Amino acid sequence: MGALSFRQEYLGEFVDCGSGVFERGLVEAALDDSVSPLSFD
Repeated sequence: MGALSFRQEYLGEFVDCGSGVFERGLVEAALDDSVSPLSFD
């Protein structure tokens, strides 16, 4: 078992394995706490 798999399985880390459509850093940079969620009342 490699270090990446060990960290993910036993240490509970969310690791960027490189096989996703978007890089983790790109997704995190797109998050903005100043935007309020949509309300469908």
